[in-house]
Amino acid sequence: MNRDLPLIGSPFTWSNNRDVESWARLDRFLISPEFLAWFPLLCQKGLSRSLSDHNAILLGEKLVDWGPTPFCFANVWLEEKEMMKVAVEGWKGCKVGGSKSVSLATKIKATKGSMKKWLRVNKRDYSRVKDIETGFAAVDNIASKDG
Repeated sequence: MNRDLPLIGSPFTWSNNRDVESWARLDRFLISPEFLAWFPLLCQKGLSRSLSDHNAILLGEKLVDWGPTPFCFANVWLEEKEMMKVAVEGWKGCKVGGSKSVSLATKIKATKGSMKKWLRVNKRDYSRVKDIETGFAAVDNIASKDG
């Protein structure tokens, strides 16, 4: 039988974003006992809600702080016609050796850097998105305390 892991950081993963609020835990990881035997410290962490009606969840180990998330993608970037080309060039332009996890993290960081550089050079400022996300986080925090 699969197991639903504890959710840390937020009691819910979805909100209807309406005047009459509705909150639910829709998103989750289901883990088999065999997988959990290999990784006994697994947990789910609810991340701050962005512009979506769903909170992202992260599967990780308890007591392990890997620092800030390595990559955050704003869907509004997809409206930029050249963004996919910039992302592909950033990914392919990063040549890294070592373990697969280090290589992946380095490539993601390089891709993010090339995308952010392109956004700055082309005078794109999406800081308003961060302001909205901060507002959502405050509302979510209040709602989770009331629930």
